[in-house]
Amino acid sequence: MGCSASTAKEEDSIAALRNSEIDRQLAQEKKQLEAERKIKLLLLGPGESGKSTILKQMTLIYGNGFSQEQIEGFRSAIQLNILVSMASLIKAMDNLHIPYGFQTPESDESALQRISALPMPEQLIHGSSDEIEPLARCDTAKSLPANAPVVDQQSNASKASLQYEEGKRTHTNDLVAILASREYAVKGGTMKQDGQVAEYARHIKTLEDTQFGFNLEVSMTPETIVAVKTLWADSGIQYCFSRSHEFQLIDSCSYVMANIDRITTSDFKPTEDDILNARIMTIGVHETKFKISNKMTLAIYDVGGQRSERKKWAQFFSDTQSIIFLIAISSYDQVCLEDDETNRVVESMNLFSSICNHPLFKKTDLVLFLNKIDLFEEKIQKRPISLYFQDYDGPNTLQESSKYFVKRFMDINKYPNDKQIYPHLTHATEPNRQKR
Repeated sequence: MGCSASTAKEEDSIAALRNSEIDRQLAQEKKQLEAERKIKLLLLGPGESGKSTILKQMTLIYGNGFSQEQIEGFRSAIQLNILVSMASLIKAMDNLHIPYGFQTPESDESALQRISALPMPEQLIHGSSDEIEPLARCDTAKSLPANAPVVDQQSNASKASLQYEEGKRTHTNDLVAILASREYAVKGGTMKQDGQVAEYARHIKTLEDTQFGFNLEVSMTPETIVAVKTLWADSGIQYCFSRSHEFQLIDSCSYVMANIDRITTSDFKPTEDDILNARIMTIGVHETKFKISNKMTLAIYDVGGQRSERKKWAQFFSDTQSIIFLIAISSYDQVCLEDDETNRVVESMNLFSSICNHPLFKKTDLVLFLNKIDLFEEKIQKRPISLYFQDYDGPNTLQESSKYFVKRFMDINKYPNDKQIYPHLTHATEPNRQKR
């Protein structure tokens, strides 16, 4: 009996010690949680600004990488990006009146000579409404001497009536575009072009609703791969690509085309670069949490940037400690997907104003990412900013051009004494850049 009573007491003592230890651990965890700083961050900006790419960068840097399911989704997305890119280019070939096989002339004089040698297309004679406008301008150009300045031949009264609208390109007659339009008409326009390249284009058009890449057994057919590669090598498609600022084309087009052989293999597994370049439109709101340190957790809300998605933003405004606002600085020469009229950077400025000067954010600091500086630096050498923003009179360098846009955004802040804006030039598809 004595032995049994002693054992019971020992067990009670051990249980009490366990309970005490559990209570101590719970109290410690509670104290740790209370000490841990939680930051709610909104990731905002218009569509195509690179928000999701920034979030993917942060996942690679601070998170645990991507799950197998997510990787398979990126595999699907980047393969679909190939088809979507080529379908966009084919559509633009028709909209911009560019024939397959078009050879870009070396000079305006050469363009005028080729225009003069072409027969009068039936569209000018019979007045086809969809092609007569560019072809009519072609006749004006045809009559100009070879050394004439390439500008609109407008009356002074007409010029005086025009008002400059920021973000819209100062109009000029592009002789190469006029030549392409005339040759397009001579070859029969949309449906009558013949040859292998045109046939491949018609093949791609039949695949616009196709979905592939969702598992390792389903991929692009060999015929489709050959069609895309042949089209991408076509001189007409390449000229169309050089005018991609005139239509909607995903930024990763050149990346996926350069890597098409690797991306379309049956055992393709996306690399970090592939994941960063994969384009998936954000629909809805996505919350991602990162444990930055033992005492800091970051909760980021990525919200779709298209106009139809912005009505969902307001519900996440309360309790926000910080905002990252992204603009694609490279889009200074492009228009919005939604209306095909508004300049994308002008749209970004208007949207930034509504967020920066919102009463709830009067004292909320903002981080401003001027994203896609790699594309921006390439573009300004070909299409000066002053063509779209006439108040810019500086050189076409990354340093001076970016300073101009930084100042434009900084000047939007109505509460400079209450909040700070921290601008950064970013290249979201470069691995580890955001960490630096």
